[in-house]
Parts: sequence; C-alpha cells; structure tokens
Amino acid sequence: MLFRSRGEGVPKPDERSVMTYVSQFYHAFSASRKNEVAGRRIGNLVDTTKQNDALKAQYDDKSRNLAAWITSTTEKMQSRDFGNSIESVKSSIGAMDTYKTEEKPPKAAEKLQLVALFNNIGAKLKSAGRPAFEPEVSVEATAGLWAGLNAAEQERYIALRAELAKQQQLAVLNRRFQNKAGQLEEWIAKKDTYLGTEEQVDSVAAAQTKITLLGAYSSEYERSEARLSTMNELAEKIISLEAANADEVKERSTAITENWKGLKGKEDAKRTDLQAKLEKQQEMERLRVQFANEGKDFTRFVKDTVSKVGASNFGDSLESVVAYKETMEADDERITTAADQQRSSLASVSQQLSELGVSDNKYSPLTDEDITTLHGQVGESLSKRHDSYATEVARQEAMEAKRKEFAAAAEKFVANVATAREAVKVLEGEPQPLIEAVRAEYNDGADSAAEFQELQKLQDEMAQMGINDNKHTKYTLPMLEAQTRQLAKFVKDYITSLEKEHRLRGEYEERAAAVAAWADSMEFRLQFESDNTLEGVRTKKTEWTTYKTTERAQKNVEHLHEIGRAHV
Repeated sequence: MLFRSRGEGVPKPDERSVMTYVSQFYHAFSASRKNEVAGRRIGNLVDTTKQNDALKAQYDDKSRNLAAWITSTTEKMQSRDFGNSIESVKSSIGAMDTYKTEEKPPKAAEKLQLVALFNNIGAKLKSAGRPAFEPEVSVEATAGLWAGLNAAEQERYIALRAELAKQQQLAVLNRRFQNKAGQLEEWIAKKDTYLGTEEQVDSVAAAQTKITLLGAYSSEYERSEARLSTMNELAEKIISLEAANADEVKERSTAITENWKGLKGKEDAKRTDLQAKLEKQQEMERLRVQFANEGKDFTRFVKDTVSKVGASNFGDSLESVVAYKETMEADDERITTAADQQRSSLASVSQQLSELGVSDNKYSPLTDEDITTLHGQVGESLSKRHDSYATEVARQEAMEAKRKEFAAAAEKFVANVATAREAVKVLEGEPQPLIEAVRAEYNDGADSAAEFQELQKLQDEMAQMGINDNKHTKYTLPMLEAQTRQLAKFVKDYITSLEKEHRLRGEYEERAAAVAAWADSMEFRLQFESDNTLEGVRTKKTEWTTYKTTERAQKNVEHLHEIGRAHV
C-alpha cells in the first residue's frame, strides 16, 4: 500500500514529493512482476515433472513387456523336442530362421529404443536437477536377459544340426535308391510317349524346332546313362548288404535297365519322319517370308506416306501456298505409282500361297483385305491433303484481304490525323474566340478515337486469324496510338498558349490604362508657378528633380515591363 507524501493534497507538489510517488509505484509494480515470473516458473516445473513421470511410466511398461518376452523366448529356445523325422527337424530350423528374421529384429529395435528413452529421461532429470531414474527393469538387466537369449539361440542351432545329421544318416541309402529309380522310371515313360507320338508340322520353323528337340533328347539320353549307372550301383550296394527288400530292388533295377535300352530304336524312327516333314514345308515357308517382308515394306511405306502427306507444309503466305500446288500434284503421281506397284507384287505372292494350300502366315498378320485397306489409305491421305490445301488457300486469301483492309484503314487514319492538325493550324482570330474554334474543330479527338477503335477491332480480328505481320503497311497499332496522343498534345499545348496570350493582353491593357491615368494626374504638377522670389524658384527646382528621379522613373520602369509582357 502506498504511503502518503508530504506533498499530497498540495496543488503543485515539490520535486522531492514527485520522486517519492514514482519510487512507490516502481516498487509496487516490480513486486507484482516477480510474482508473475515465479508463477510461470512453478507452472513450467509442474509441466516438466508430469512429462518426466509419463516418460518413466512409458519406460517401465515397455521394459517389463520386453523382459517378459525375452524370458519366455529363452525358455522356448532351451526346448529339445524336435520331432522324429527330417521334416520336423527342418520345420524347426525354418521356424528358427523366421524367428531370426521376423520376430527378433523388432524386439532388438525395441531394446535400442528403450536405451534411447532411458538416456533421454536421464538427460531431462539431470537438466531439471532431479534425482536419477531407477526403473523396475534396468538397462543392464535387459542387456543380461538379451545375452542369455542369444546364448540359448546358439545352443538350439547346434542341437538342430546334430539331430538333422542323425535323421539323414538313417534314411540315406534307401532314399537315394528310391529317388533315382523313381526319376528314371518317370523319365523313361515320358520319353517313350514322346518318341511314339506323331508330330504335326505346319511350318519350317516348327519342323526345325522339333528336330532340334529330338537332338536335345538324344543328348539327354546319353547323359541319362550316368544316372542309370548310379542307380544300379545303389541297388548292388543294398543287395550286397542283404537288406530285407533286396529282391524287390534287384527286380526293379533290371526292368528299368531294359526299358532304357529300348528307347534307342524309337529315336531313329522319329528322326527320319521329322526330316521328311521339314523338306515338305520349305517351299511354303519361302513364300510366307516373302509375303511378310513385302507386306512389312508396304505397311511402312503407307505409314510414312500418310504421315508425310498429313504433315505437308503449304507455306505461310498466299504466294507460297499457291506455288505449292505444282509440287503437290507431282508428289501425288509418284506416291500413287509406288503404291500400285507394291500392291500388285503382294497380290501375286498371295495367289501362289493360295495355290499351295497355305491359309495362314505366322510371319505377318496381314491379309489380302488388309493390303487393299492400306492401299486405300494412301488415296484417302492424298484426297485429304487436297481438301486441306483448298482450305489453306481460302484462309490465306482471307488473311491477305484482312491485312490490306488494316493497311488502308491505317493510311487513312494517319492522313486524317495530319488533316486534323492542319485544320487547327489554319484557324485565325483573337485568343479567346480562337480557343473556342480550336476546341470545336478538335472535338476532344472524338473522330480520331472512333477511327482508332475501328483499327483496334481490325487488329483483334487479325490476331484471331493468326496474323502477326503485314507487308502492306509500315504502321502498327502502337504507332497509330502514338499519333493520336501527339495530336491531343498538340491541341492542348496550342490552347494553353492562346490562354496565356489572352491573359497577358488583359494585364497589359489594365496596366497601360493605369499609366495613362497617372500621366493625366501629373499634368497640373508640371506647370511652373513661382512667387517671383529666389527661394520660390529653388523650391520648384527641388520638386522637379525629385519627380524625375523617383516617381516618374518608377512609372517608366513599370511601363517598360508592361511593354515586355505584351511582346511575350
């Protein structure tokens, strides 16, 4: 609460009273601000504490969950129940691989995140001057559990590999024989079916492909002898060990060997049949290829011709478009002749194929109807070009007419501007009537403005038509607009000069009248009257001298100024 000063209640307190008041206000307001700052600091401390507590709770929750997962997974790794077959052992190995690539990596990332979170909490607490964080599951404890899990994983891998080797050793001999015997039986049955099948050959490529396949079979047959030897060696080993299924193995291996030897004669018969069919297809194949090549050339010719004709450039002026007609007609004749010749050659090849009974051609999708259509496309493109040419001629003629129309209007506009200027120049009379005459003649430039609007309209029409040049005139719209502005400036300046002349004349006449009045008023003073005494004469002389050097001289100067203004 402020105390009362000695100067309180005084209409005009002294300087010490004023300083006392100021000091009281300063201390009062300063204390209020300190309370404000303290409140904000307490609020910030509360917010920081809440944030740190939330981070601690988050760490405890995640660390407990991770520790529980590590403990549970470690127990699973310590189990040695792998099943009693190769498949179950492999399944367990696959599960381990899946665990290593899919289940464990996210947990490893979670572990790193926990370390980062713990460090972040520690930094925040240290910055705030708070005690260090002591979680339920420390970072070191989590690292220890993780190390135990890694050790359990390694021990499980060792146990799985040992179990797999054990199961493989138990079944290796019988499995290998069954595998080799089954593969050979399947292969022999498949090849016996292949060698006994009548091949359908409808092209040279097909015949060559089938002969190539037969050659591949022959090479495969020779390579299969090594597999046969391996199977017989396994059978002999099983028989020599007096296995329970020794007779069954011997009987099966003998039958496989006899069937394998019987494939040789069937291979020779198939080769002779395929060679005969290859020779039968060669002539038809030659004609197919010829039709395909000529058809491809004709298709390319038509495509290029249609593209070239469609992209014809008639020129960018009426003269160049008219001159293009002769070139276009010569090009039409050349294109038509080439198209007719290629179509005739293709028709001949197609007739030969038909006579040989060929109804398809894998080298070309084209048919006789396609060739006729392609030939028609050439004629159609030439016809369209003629139509486009006629349209372009009409367009160029319209553009040329529009250029000439603008040129004539521009020349007329320039002449009218010049005429308007001359019409103003020839006007005569006193300044004030002359100003009215000039304004009436110029009429605020209404005539030139109307003409310029028409020129603007023509310019817009030219722009819409794509015209960007005009050889018929040197004038452009900006140039014509500049002439309009120049005429307006000329008229404005002329009227300004007339108004100035009128004003100066008025001033001259007013001042001249004043000088004349003064001269009349001075006549009586110039009359010499004396009292016939020496003193009277001296007095008159003094008055005359004063008049000439002051009053009269000033009037002369003013008169000369008036004359100067009038001349200006």
